[in-house]
This record gives sequence, structure tokens and C-alpha cells, in this order.
Amino acid sequence: MIKYFVRTTLERRLHDSFSQVAYSLLIDKEHKVRDIFLKQLESISDFDVVLLEDDIILCNNFKERIERIIQSHSNEIINFFFGPFDYFESKYKEFAYNQCTYYPSIILKDIINFFKNNKKPSFVKTPEEHIKYYLHKQKNFKVYTYRPCLVQHIDNKSILNKHPVPIPRRCPYFIDYLEDLGISYEEAQDPEKTQQLKDYMDKQFKKNNDYIYLLSDELQQQIANERKQKDE
Repeated sequence: MIKYFVRTTLERRLHDSFSQVAYSLLIDKEHKVRDIFLKQLESISDFDVVLLEDDIILCNNFKERIERIIQSHSNEIINFFFGPFDYFESKYKEFAYNQCTYYPSIILKDIINFFKNNKKPSFVKTPEEHIKYYLHKQKNFKVYTYRPCLVQHIDNKSILNKHPVPIPRRCPYFIDYLEDLGISYEEAQDPEKTQQLKDYMDKQFKKNNDYIYLLSDELQQQIANERKQKDE
């Protein structure tokens, strides 16, 4: 049975789409993500897990879709959000992003054992760097990266670093957008179709005020002040 876990600082309200899955929270109130990530992995390593960040939107029929894909790659790490600007077919790639990732228990345990028995380099700080370093040094294999995206990055504020996101991480190849516009993923590689998806994506974010309402009141006020200063 697959378990769902959400990493959060509790400064962001989860989008309504999370109601599709029964999840447990991995809470980091002190913003020590670089220090506690391995402890979080160890705490869930008895399960095959989908590890989610709190700054995403899950697609329609998320649980059914993701578990169907996992069945075909159940002994591998599967990354469901990668290279948001790029069009590519599902393939094996290096690891980056950690918004929605499947980890089988056997690999989680191996990750924990690896870092217990090997000194962690100083440059390995973020969760992504932990996984990438492990894959490179211990297993030297790539992860299965699935497309189209089953989650969308909300991308409005970096809570850990307390600043606006400098580089947008929104993905036009979100499966809900494709279905809303009646565009197949194969068709989406056409520049004209890609532009339609980008325009639709921008419209969704504008309609929802960039999903600012999902942030804490304090962070909402910070963004309001930053926007005011920019306008001035």
C-alpha cells in the first residue's frame, strides 16, 4: 500500500486538490529542511511513499493516475515534476525537483544507510542534492521521470528563504491544462500548442491571484508590500 506524505512548515495552506489522498504531514516549523530531510526519510522508510511538497496543485484523478504509473515502475524512484519549461517524453533522467516523487521503501532504506555510512559533502544541502548525490555515488542510475506533469507548482513564494521565487517554476504541460484544452501531450510539443497552454496557465494563475490565499496571513502581507514597492 502506498502512503502519502507532505513536507510543510505549516505556513502554507494545502490546495483543495489534496483532499483526493489520505496524507500525513512531515512538519518543519524551524526551517531546518537541510538538517532534517534524512530524518524525515527515515521516519517514512517502512513504506512505499509518494512524497509531496506543500506548494503544488494535484491534478484531477491524481490518486488513480499516479498509482497506475507506479505499478509499472514500483521498484524505482519516479519523479512527477521535472524541467517545468521543457517538453519531453517520459524517460530516465538525472534527479532534480522534489515536488512530487515516488520512493519505494527499499530505496529509502538504502538512502538512509548510505548517508549513515558515508560522510556527506558540504555542498549537499537541499533535499534534491541529497538524492542526486546518493544516486550518483551509490547507485549511479537515473530516475524515471514522468510526463505530462501530474502536479502544478504554485510558485509564489519561497517560504524557506523568505523571498519571491526569482525564476518561475510553473509548468504548461500540466495534465489538467491539456485536458481542459483538448490537446494531447504529443500535440503539446508544437510551438503553437505550447503557447496556448502557457496562455491558459497564465490565465489560471491570474484568475486565482497566483494562489496567494494559500499562504499564511503574514506571508500574504509580505507579498502585498513587495508588490506595492514594485509598483512605486
